[in-house]
Amino acid sequence: MKPIAQTFLVFQPNTGIDGVFLSKIDIYFKTISSTYGITLQIRTVENGYPTSSVVSGGVSYLTASQTRSSDTATIATTFNFATMPFLQTNKQYA
Repeated sequence: MKPIAQTFLVFQPNTGIDGVFLSKIDIYFKTISSTYGITLQIRTVENGYPTSSVVSGGVSYLTASQTRSSDTATIATTFNFATMPFLQTNKQYA
């Protein structure tokens, strides 16, 4: 297993919105396993690093046959969340 992470910020300047519900996310792969699936997790971040805390509802799994890749990493693999995780505004996640 080779975990990787990308941090992102839910940004809503001075709108009074507490956060957003995440229904799905597109990830782009250059190569994938023909055998093993992929688990995507949304995690909290502290001091710029992912923590071990997974956001409630923030897990999605796809089998190897459900994932897509291309030599240029331009084809999206869509991960849908059965229970949409709530992400707070102006907070970092990975």
